[in-house]
Amino acid sequence: MANVLKAALHLQRYDLFERNASRHIGLLSTTFYTWAANSVLTPSSDDDHVAQKFAHLEKGLSTSILGYGSLATQLSAVYNFTSVAHSVFPGPATSKSLMSVNAWACRTLKACLEEKLRKPLTSKDGQALCAILRYFEDPLEFFSTSVAPIIKDRSDVPAFYLAFLRSLKKEMVSESKLAEKGPSAYIDVAKLFLSSVEFPALKVQPREPDDTRRFRQARNGGAAEPDHQTIVTGGEVVVFFGNSLKLDSSGDLMASFASRFVEQASKLPSTSFSLWVPVFLSLIKVLVKCEIPLETPRYQQLFTTFFHALLNNFVKRQPPKDASLSRPGVPCTCGDCNHLNHFLSSATQRVGRFPVDKKRRQHLHNQIDRHRIDCTHETERVGSPQTLIVTKTNKQNDQARRNWKVRFEWAHKVLGGLDQAQLLQLLGEEYTAITQMRHLIVDTEPETSAQASSTSLAGTKRKNPTIID
Repeated sequence: MANVLKAALHLQRYDLFERNASRHIGLLSTTFYTWAANSVLTPSSDDDHVAQKFAHLEKGLSTSILGYGSLATQLSAVYNFTSVAHSVFPGPATSKSLMSVNAWACRTLKACLEEKLRKPLTSKDGQALCAILRYFEDPLEFFSTSVAPIIKDRSDVPAFYLAFLRSLKKEMVSESKLAEKGPSAYIDVAKLFLSSVEFPALKVQPREPDDTRRFRQARNGGAAEPDHQTIVTGGEVVVFFGNSLKLDSSGDLMASFASRFVEQASKLPSTSFSLWVPVFLSLIKVLVKCEIPLETPRYQQLFTTFFHALLNNFVKRQPPKDASLSRPGVPCTCGDCNHLNHFLSSATQRVGRFPVDKKRRQHLHNQIDRHRIDCTHETERVGSPQTLIVTKTNKQNDQARRNWKVRFEWAHKVLGGLDQAQLLQLLGEEYTAITQMRHLIVDTEPETSAQASSTSLAGTKRKNPTIID
């Protein structure tokens, strides 16, 4: 496709170029635009002639750039073309050709944004947006009029927001157009983010074995999968905290975060704490570094809410020991399953015998496995028909209690690993209830070392453990 487009430009067949411009389906290298700029923008030619020549090319160039699926790739194509223009026509932008190229770049990037901002957005799109704003005379005015109205109510783009805010903060130490009004812009964008974010719906990095992660990365040539670019990382959230505290002296941003988090914390799924535990442990360090009193009511409410959510949504209440023989039935209503359900509902029968042929035994076997009934089943290969023997067990209850014990002891280590004086300041009157976790224990006799020592956290400090599934 690159050769077709190059031939069209070489022959000045702009109609042919325009017809084929969108057919590259994203496979056209963005280095093509460097070549195209060098072939069209010649410094020795008459400026009016070059501007006229470029005018014939504009629509085809824009069409080809809109053919890319990624905002970052679209930006790369525009950058490659405009970089040549600025090197060919250095100095003040008085050249008619350069003015035409700059105006075209703004129109093309605006069209790219209008299309892309209504689709799923990734962290790379957030970084690209910050770079795109540099092309406009008043970047923040463009953002407020052309970008903010489209994304302001979207709750599905937190990774995009956080990446954009991080990039915007970096612009403040440069000499770009964004530097002067950067702090106020950061606060405005952060408010947009906090007004729409749904914390329970955040996409969190899944826990996976190292070999699985290496295989996935190798399969994608080392590049992050698009789905992974929508994941919110703890590092991005901590950076957001730090920048918000530095740039917003009023504290309104952190107040907004605390208010929204407190409102939604009870709905946090158990899988989300692989993100939130490291984030909140880091936030303590950020508050101390910024010399913010830990007993500030806003942060006391935030941390007590978080730790209650951790205990209630992740650790959860201890499953009681279940010695009952009654089991839930299977949904099938055939005659064999009716007999099976009668046995399962019995509070006195532990073993059931079902003398049926192989096909019917397989059906019962499948029903028990599919619906995870806490029973074993095996065939007694004697007689005809042979007999399926179903035995009720307590394996599921025993496993649930073992899993709870692991979560309970892990939470105990997390709390014990913190500076207890700081934790007491953060939790206030809730300190004892949260650190002892007694409201989660059902057994009258403690089964774990953590339960036995749950009253001895004060004055201890241990190494923080790794988050578990």
